[in-house]
Amino acid sequence: MNRHEMIDRIGMEYLTTNIEAGEYSYVQEASSKEKLEKAVGHAVKHFKLDIRFENNNVAVLIETKQSFTKADEKQLAEYVEEERALHKGIKIIAILANTNNDKIKVWRYSVDDSHLLKEETVLDTMEHYVKLFDTARQNDKERVMKNTYDLNELLHKKDIDEKLRSQFVGTTLLYIKDKAKTVSAKTGLRKIDDTFKEKIDELWSSLSADEIRDGIKSTLNSLLDNSENKTKKIELLQKNVLNDQKVKKLKIKDWIEILDTILMDIYRYIDADSSEGQDILNLFFIAFNKYTGKADKNQAFTPDHITEFMCRITDVDRTKVVLDGTCGSGSFLVQAMVKEIADCRRDKTEKEAEELIRQVKEKHIFGIEVEEKAYGLSTTNMLIHGDGNSNIKFGSIFDNKKFIMEADPDIILMNPPYNAKPIGIPSAYKSTWTAKAKDGKEDPTKGFVFVHFLSDVIKELNDLKEKAGKPTKQVKLAVLLPVASAIGTSDIIEKEKIAMLENNTLEAVFTLPNEIFYPGASACACCMLFTLGKPHSEEKETFFGYCKDDGFKKKKNLGRVEQFNADNESLWKEIEKEWIYLFRNHKAEPGKSATVVVSGESEWLCEAYMNTNFSLINADMFQQSINNYVAFLIKSGRFPILTIEKINQIKLDINQFKYFRLGRLIDEPYKAHAYTKDELEEINNKDLSKIRYITRTADNNGCELIVKNEALSYVEEGNAITIGDTTATCFYQEEKFVTGDHMIVVRANWLNTYTGLFIVTLLNNEQYRYSYGRAFLMDRVKETVLKLPICRNNDGLSIIDEAKRFSDEGFIPDWQFMEDYIKSLPYGDKI
Repeated sequence: MNRHEMIDRIGMEYLTTNIEAGEYSYVQEASSKEKLEKAVGHAVKHFKLDIRFENNNVAVLIETKQSFTKADEKQLAEYVEEERALHKGIKIIAILANTNNDKIKVWRYSVDDSHLLKEETVLDTMEHYVKLFDTARQNDKERVMKNTYDLNELLHKKDIDEKLRSQFVGTTLLYIKDKAKTVSAKTGLRKIDDTFKEKIDELWSSLSADEIRDGIKSTLNSLLDNSENKTKKIELLQKNVLNDQKVKKLKIKDWIEILDTILMDIYRYIDADSSEGQDILNLFFIAFNKYTGKADKNQAFTPDHITEFMCRITDVDRTKVVLDGTCGSGSFLVQAMVKEIADCRRDKTEKEAEELIRQVKEKHIFGIEVEEKAYGLSTTNMLIHGDGNSNIKFGSIFDNKKFIMEADPDIILMNPPYNAKPIGIPSAYKSTWTAKAKDGKEDPTKGFVFVHFLSDVIKELNDLKEKAGKPTKQVKLAVLLPVASAIGTSDIIEKEKIAMLENNTLEAVFTLPNEIFYPGASACACCMLFTLGKPHSEEKETFFGYCKDDGFKKKKNLGRVEQFNADNESLWKEIEKEWIYLFRNHKAEPGKSATVVVSGESEWLCEAYMNTNFSLINADMFQQSINNYVAFLIKSGRFPILTIEKINQIKLDINQFKYFRLGRLIDEPYKAHAYTKDELEEINNKDLSKIRYITRTADNNGCELIVKNEALSYVEEGNAITIGDTTATCFYQEEKFVTGDHMIVVRANWLNTYTGLFIVTLLNNEQYRYSYGRAFLMDRVKETVLKLPICRNNDGLSIIDEAKRFSDEGFIPDWQFMEDYIKSLPYGDKI
């Protein structure tokens, strides 16, 4: 962009020059170089600025350069310092502008990293730059999230039901926004401060509680003009919020306290006109959905960072039409809209962006929701983000095929119900179900039927396009489903998986954290990514990601909370960056990802395919196994005194170990007889007739009880490894024992206390592969690959077993090394 174009863009009427060639000299402004240096307080090197604009006490300083070097930034910083010295109190926008292209860098107040405006990528008008100093509301995510908890406590004190709070707060926020505009128009006040609060309190104090509720309804009525199902939305608002008995009991002083709290603690810290503000608004609304989820363990509200991740892997941008067929509270739609709006602003002036944003809101966001309260939430959620949600339908996805086809989506994002009632599912999708499944209480496909239906709709849509001579479309679909759907735990689910791959490609599956929906539903979920309209190739490698750690932690009353490092940087942002990198580049990394050719009959989870990162195995892990076993022995009365004598720890070199499949090293594993606690008699540990009752517990070497060994028919001999299949808890048992349910017993001729503890340490390192819905079953036990030391001759060369009994390469496990290694660790020789 040349100089004249820059001046035309910002506004010729705001251009200020004081020397020839239209430049601006700070020496000329100060009347001499000496006076300028006196004002600045030191000698000056640069004082001729290329272009300067001024309006409403805002100065825009532009220095044109062909590249943006640190020296260029330093020069611009000098002009900012001189501007500030000669024009006290002026607000400054400083810009480096490239004369060879349209690239710019923009700073507010000062030229440094903390004041760089990264979203400002296109030269804009003077009016736009003046707006950048509008301090009516400033984004403050930390304050909002802290105050959200306090607001929830206030609503609890006012006896507002948890299930109602999200929509109550959302609609109240819309009312506050509307009344804040009224007060600003009357008083000229823009900044939300104590003075503003006094003025708006005068308005609220003049109203009755009934008039406040009527005002909320009126605000919603106005915002929903031209909206799809407007009458239904107002009816649901009235029914589920405004006519709620506890809301109707609120007195005017209660209303004012609630309104003031939302105004001063939430609203003033969110600039909804910015992308950051939209993100904060979304987090705020989701926080209340968490409180809703706390009361309803069937709710599976999708966390904001997961919706954002799914938008990224489907490449949401301003050109895409996005659909959520089971939109719930609208989380996916809001996240997609926020992303598209941010993209509208990228490389566009404010005026250009406005038209693009209008198109996004009117033509790019589509949703369907069948449940009344969730539909009300989505209505409110979209409204607080500035969209009249004209494209959200109330009804079942199965009854809205025409709506979906008219939307013609590019991307589908969804988290369908996992326990939908079969009665609401079309008969065509139940034709292969058993009679029991058809009459059951829950969808036996665990939500897969919703994906199947959308696949069929897109296929039908593409068939119609093809007949009409129009180009067909491949649609990205990212869906959250329980891990049972990925495993294929029933014939019905397996048939769904096979059917999906006939016309669609499985691009990726990401295993998500175990308690991703906490404090709501306890389902273990995964994210599947399909390309609809592109049949799955038998040679295609699907990406599988193990994404169990997202940098969030459970906190009482707050749900899962984002964590930060010592530099206050989000752990999630770095984790997400790695997830995206591995996915985009189709990289298989031990302990994190795998790429595998799969079919509908295959398991669709990373845990089944990725390699364990054995480089992380260290002495501390084996020591912990010894310590736990010693603690168990002490508790059993075996070791009254323990002392550490001379330690000759053997070096552990994992790089010299080789891979072995456990099934080739052990006898055939088997399920032990399961005793219930009711069948057993708990006794004192000192009783001579005692025997251990081993269960899936992770404590006390798996020993839940000491029971009486009398007339027990199914006693297991000692010297065995026990595995709880649903918990993947593994322990070595030296003495006789009986077991509870879901217990596998492993035996081998090489097994003793020391080799047992060595192998148990490695087996427990495999626990990450197993969770609720994916048990450590016998076949998986046998298929487990462990990295073990091997027998070598005196020259250090591998000893090869010609019969290849233990591995295809002929390597032989060095059981003596394993025994000696355990003995070399502290306490290892005492057990």
